[in-house]
Amino acid sequence: MSAGRRVWAVMTRTAVYVFDKYHFSVNTISGSVMMCVGDVAQQNVERYHGLSEGYDWSRTGNVL
Repeated sequence: MSAGRRVWAVMTRTAVYVFDKYHFSVNTISGSVMMCVGDVAQQNVERYHGLSEGYDWSRTGNVL
């Protein structure tokens, strides 16, 4: 087995273990990250259209 395949096998086993054992936590964290990314994208659109001066990080924090 090549080194790349061994690394891939270890990463796959680790991911399956984490997703199975900590399913709720993984879903909560990934959902929160996606909502924050979406809010930053929306603020970027607002900046493009001249509706705001900069990013409102407290607004992004309130998403959590």
